[in-house]
Amino acid sequence: MGLSAAILLSCLFVAVDVCALMELVHRRREPDRPDYGLLTVLVGAVAGGVAIGVVALLLHAVYALDMFGRAHVLYSSVTVAVPVVGGWLVVRNWGGRLRAGVRTPGWAAALGVALLVPGLVGVWSSFVVPYDLQVDRVDLVLPPDRGGPEAGEPLRIAVVTDIQTDDISGYEHEAIARIMEERADIVLLAGDYVQGPRELWEGQVGPLQELLSGLSAPGGVFVVPGNVDDPVLLRQAVEGSGATYLENDIVTTSVRGHDVTIGGIEFFYAREAPERMIRELEALPEDADDLRILLAHHPDAVTALAPDSRVDLVAAGHSHGGQVVFPVVGPLFTATERIPESVATGGLAEVGGNAVYVSTGVGMERDQAPQVRFLVPPSFGLLTVR
Repeated sequence: MGLSAAILLSCLFVAVDVCALMELVHRRREPDRPDYGLLTVLVGAVAGGVAIGVVALLLHAVYALDMFGRAHVLYSSVTVAVPVVGGWLVVRNWGGRLRAGVRTPGWAAALGVALLVPGLVGVWSSFVVPYDLQVDRVDLVLPPDRGGPEAGEPLRIAVVTDIQTDDISGYEHEAIARIMEERADIVLLAGDYVQGPRELWEGQVGPLQELLSGLSAPGGVFVVPGNVDDPVLLRQAVEGSGATYLENDIVTTSVRGHDVTIGGIEFFYAREAPERMIRELEALPEDADDLRILLAHHPDAVTALAPDSRVDLVAAGHSHGGQVVFPVVGPLFTATERIPESVATGGLAEVGGNAVYVSTGVGMERDQAPQVRFLVPPSFGLLTVR
């Protein structure tokens, strides 16, 4: 049985047991009242908390839950188990009051209605938001001499990150179609395409190659690996797709009269090879008028640049914009360490005098993580360089 199915069934089992326990306590203490008493609800709440803790321990023993797995248990508990109990409170209490001739819901039924809300939020966050792909349109204003002596027209650059699927399907192909509709001059793909064990990756090489073959741009399509990718298999997928694979490499291209130099690095930006490539990119002639881009999966790579570097833009992803962001509190986790949270949540920003664009990504975290986005819809960037 898969982890998601095991967690779902466990949460349903806990919810049913909590409802049965509350009914038992109610019948023993207050058999003639239509409403559950406060003690009955408190017993159910405590029992539910203990049961979820036991379930988490058992699932950890069987599936070796990581941080995302534990978050999956918590998420399913809140969005599945809690609403089931809430629904039972509504049916049991409001129904009992109606049979007794009382039309008002009573406090227990009102509590039940409130407990239904997490279920609605869960449906929205799991089945609506993750597929509501947005286009993040951003203007990047650079000195007028960038791009070559003939540069005059704005340059449109698409930044696509974190497709991050375990099964390439209709959504991913629709996303590629949306990207192509924007007619970008250059397409930059900043890592994380398939997430799963090697045997899963092997089965997705062909579908990924087909997916990437759907992308084209006058100035080229450029691909770097992310942290969930198998670099060897990713390189195989890129070959024959028409895209260019970069792993600590520098390439040049020209489009619309703009000269563009792109340096693409591996995920571990602090290793010797990517650091050497970054230094090479920065050391290119200072008086050259080309547009220089560092393409990296990890947005922390911007901190590897010298302050006010000659590199004009760092394009990255990895953070998913937090993927789950709460009002006031902000994101719970961005997987970054060296850049401010305000930068990691996505968009165009400046770090150390260097421009960095962080995309919130097309897909979402897989493996043990709950398949959810909350207040962070998927997106790809469309940067207009002026």
